[in-house]
Amino acid sequence: MDIIVIDTETTGLGAQHYREDAIVQIGAVVVRDGAIMDEFNSCCWPGEKYFLDGRAGAALAINNLGMSELRSSPTDEEVAVKFRDWLSPYLPAKITAYNIAFDRPFLEQEPWELHEIDGLEWGKCIMLYAAEYLGDKGLNKWNSHFQNWKWPKLGEAAVKLEVEIMKAHDAAGDARTAAEVMLKMEMNV
Repeated sequence: MDIIVIDTETTGLGAQHYREDAIVQIGAVVVRDGAIMDEFNSCCWPGEKYFLDGRAGAALAINNLGMSELRSSPTDEEVAVKFRDWLSPYLPAKITAYNIAFDRPFLEQEPWELHEIDGLEWGKCIMLYAAEYLGDKGLNKWNSHFQNWKWPKLGEAAVKLEVEIMKAHDAAGDARTAAEVMLKMEMNV
């Protein structure tokens, strides 16, 4: 079964279930037999309402996306259709992300609605697996407050596992880096 490693860049971190923030870039790679074999990457325009209060500025500065680039991108509805079309030949598949708790709520709301795709099943979170994996190897710190291993940022995990960091804070680059981290740990999602 193929594994789809996905990453999103968004207008911010807040209140995903109330759609205060939206996806502005989506990237994904297909992993088959221990190798990356295909990639999807697109910016998208979720609509002006996500940019009116100025909150998106900090997020866009991190992911190096500009307003003119986003405004000239296809709508999120158009990109969601293109993503589903790209994904279709790889189904059934498992889908994962470096931080599922962040990406999944965005991807399950309109227009993405990945939870409605037959043959697509969420796998294990790469970040949570990396926390334990690195901890077991003596490369991670124990968080005594939460009684678990520290959740490493993608770049931290990549450095500790000697994985090349692709273009950081770019959805396709982060998806590719996360896939390489997953493969380096020989993680079975």
